[in-house]
Amino acid sequence: QFSSRVIALPDRFEQLMQCELLPIAPRPEWKALKAVYAFFEGDTPCYVGRTRNLHGRMTRHVVNSHNSATFAFKETKRSLGTKIENIQARGRSGLFLDETFQAEFQIQKQRIRLMKLRFVPIEDALDQYLFELYAALELGTPLDEFDTH
Repeated sequence: QFSSRVIALPDRFEQLMQCELLPIAPRPEWKALKAVYAFFEGDTPCYVGRTRNLHGRMTRHVVNSHNSATFAFKETKRSLGTKIENIQARGRSGLFLDETFQAEFQIQKQRIRLMKLRFVPIEDALDQYLFELYAALELGTPLDEFDTH
């Protein structure tokens, strides 16, 4: 069963890369669409994610919540690095009390709004997990989604 799933990965990746670059904006026809998606800044791949609802996920990527806009949150942490004392120890809520962090988070959300999106529909959750990792490796995007908590 594993090998049959793995065999499909290169074709799925080709399908992803052939997908038209689209604005990161929710579309009603994407409700309940299970997919793996990639964000691009120009020609540069930046992020790979998976979802059970592409419409809702695109909305959450640009809202003002650190719990929903996870890519913006991670990009804010990357951008600020050591500029904020105890950035790793403060937790999400604690970081949002910091004005510097909040301002950079707004900048990152705006940056993400300007990115483009490609996606490939994938119904099966295991196939999504495998393809998300495969696409992230092929595109060279950060693998921090696969860290343990």
